[in-house]
Amino acid sequence: MGNKPSHIELMTWSVRRRGVLPAWLAAFVLVSLSPDEGGALVMTSPTAGQPQAASCVVSLPWFGHESGGYVAPRGTIATSNDGGWCDLQFVQFFRRLYSKDQPTISLVEPPSHGEATAARLSDRLALAYRPAPGFVGTDHFTVRTDGPVPHTIPIEVTVK
Repeated sequence: MGNKPSHIELMTWSVRRRGVLPAWLAAFVLVSLSPDEGGALVMTSPTAGQPQAASCVVSLPWFGHESGGYVAPRGTIATSNDGGWCDLQFVQFFRRLYSKDQPTISLVEPPSHGEATAARLSDRLALAYRPAPGFVGTDHFTVRTDGPVPHTIPIEVTVK
């Protein structure tokens, strides 16, 4: 992928020199390589044939493995209950792992107060949520990606 995320870490610490000099802070900016693998939200294209919710705000911060660390995925959806669907779409990438198979996604825990779909599109993974008629409140569901590195992704939903 051409736009792999990178990050900058800012490290600061104090150093004392034989009690003569006061403490001073040193900052080093370390720019790391792209993550080993992970996923990130992408601009959403409405799912064909599904009416869209009038209000749909989604979030899925970057997740995955990088330099021995792991950031767990957690998605959120805030949507209106007007009969429409709210879509969340993301890509999953693998820098050091080769796989001829593209990752897929499946629904492993359905929502209690609505319906959800999970599908592999040509260039991304997609999920969509539609609340049950008349429902207002919170809901949740869980999807799972597979591929070289699987992820279980909980999605918290707020319906207004």
